[in-house]
Amino acid sequence: MGNMTFIKRITKSKKNNVKSCYKIHLKKLCFLILSIVLCGLSSCANIRATKDTAEAERQSTVAMDAFINCTAKFAPSIDDGYSDASTIALALTTRCINEYEASISAYALAKLKSDRARQIFLQQRNTRDAKITVSLNIVLENRKKLMHSKGN
Repeated sequence: MGNMTFIKRITKSKKNNVKSCYKIHLKKLCFLILSIVLCGLSSCANIRATKDTAEAERQSTVAMDAFINCTAKFAPSIDDGYSDASTIALALTTRCINEYEASISAYALAKLKSDRARQIFLQQRNTRDAKITVSLNIVLENRKKLMHSKGN
């Protein structure tokens, strides 16, 4: 009888060890699956962020092109060729204000990561000097064209 009890204990012990082993392996397997899922989600988030960034940059380019086209379109009608170039540049930006605001907003979203940085950028770009600077080259290019057309 003593041997039977011993064998039962060993058998029971083996069953408990097997159950323990299964529990350990099950925990490891769950951890592995969880790790894979989380890494996969992280990769998806990175891909989504990359796609979002690419789309934001595309929208920024489109918005800036719209502003440049607007200023180029209206520069000849606004610039008399005699007034101060800065005054004409400000008038030109004001004429194309919707495109200007769209372009600086799109740029801020595409290039700046924090809300605070975007807010500071937008405040800086909405100053009088910034609005003059952004259109001044268009005015000067328009004046070059005027001079060449009068010279020929």
